Amino acid sequence: MPDNFKDAMATFREFLRNAGLPEQIIWLSPADAVLIPGRALYIRSQPPEIGVARAHENYDRGMAAKLGVMFAALCKFENATCCFVWVPSDANEAQRSLMPKSGGLKMRAPATEFRLRVKSVRNSIYWKILQTRHREGSDLRDFLFS
Repeated sequence: MPDNFKDAMATFREFLRNAGLPEQIIWLSPADAVLIPGRALYIRSQPPEIGVARAHENYDRGMAAKLGVMFAALCKFENATCCFVWVPSDANEAQRSLMPKSGGLKMRAPATEFRLRVKSVRNSIYWKILQTRHREGSDLRDFLFS
């Protein structure tokens, strides 16, 4: 089990490589994604250090709670893999999600190539319009991030 976030990232990159996915990671949260069923997954373009800092914070929170942490690959985008960190909310959710009993790291990647069109959005006004117009897809988006 990795001792810290840096080691966990190295382990996850190796996991991604073995799964045939790019090792470069774009860390996302549900707030960074708008899913339009049948069309595409739109992701908010932001500096990589913002996503890394959020992933690190979630990793530390999950490890401190001893409930486990999951690093999951969501999809491929250009030469990177879009990923997220998930932490169970309580021991019951951790058990239902088959998290390691020791509160360690779980890793997940799609078994087959996930055919999801991904588009990056740089314009903050367009991003707000997408979020507002496609609120109804938030349940499906939240499902992707669990």
